[in-house]
Amino acid sequence: VMTTLVRLPPLLAALLAATGVILIGLDALVARHVLSDPAYSVMASHGRPFGALYLLLALVLVVPRKGELYRVAGTGLVAAVAANGLFSLTLWPAYDFTPVSHLVAKAQRENRPVASLESNDGQYAFLGRLTKPVEQLHSTRALQKWSDRHADGLVIVYPKRLSQADHAQAIYTQPFRGISLAVWPAAALAKALPQEDL
Repeated sequence: VMTTLVRLPPLLAALLAATGVILIGLDALVARHVLSDPAYSVMASHGRPFGALYLLLALVLVVPRKGELYRVAGTGLVAAVAANGLFSLTLWPAYDFTPVSHLVAKAQRENRPVASLESNDGQYAFLGRLTKPVEQLHSTRALQKWSDRHADGLVIVYPKRLSQADHAQAIYTQPFRGISLAVWPAAALAKALPQEDL
């Protein structure tokens, strides 16, 4: 047990230092297009301070002092809280359905029909306290027909990347699990379909 404890601080310090260096260099990797996922560019905006923190934590473990067990435990705790903070600041918005759920609920209260193209796992029902299901559409052709019948409706789409049309005409957009989410007025989306990368 004692030999494991002796080897643990250098290994943990190396892991923390590597994490710190990666986080500090993340914006350079994104700028050079080594990493192209939108999640990395969001994380890069907060990478330097968190990277510096991880490097400081590695230094705490490398400097020999008494109370090694407490240093390992304390450093591990701070590192875990920092990882949670980084996730909460950067990646959590892509998993937060609260704003779009409330938008869908408001549309339903106004008797506006709502449909979703391809992905609808009921993720809006609980948070929005929906009284009707969101209609699921499985093709752009079905979307076109639905939009013709429900010109005042809203359509939730999941483009790979937000287009200029998404930014200009969608009433709501957000990052969504590595892609994007956009809520469009049905009539506007039907006109813009050829430009969309769905």
